[in-house]
Amino acid sequence: MEGGSVPNKTAQPDWLETAAKEAREVIARLHAEAKAAFDAIDASAPVAPKAETGS
Repeated sequence: MEGGSVPNKTAQPDWLETAAKEAREVIARLHAEAKAAFDAIDASAPVAPKAETGS
């Protein structure tokens, strides 16, 4: 920024802080749900038979 100053983080409006907090909570919830879904898929996937090695 030419000729400007960097705004102080504490100068952000309350609604911005609230929105950021809510966004982090939503992302954390979605991450947990996605992880649980992928874990369920992994748990239900059939185990592939091990390939026999010819010796």
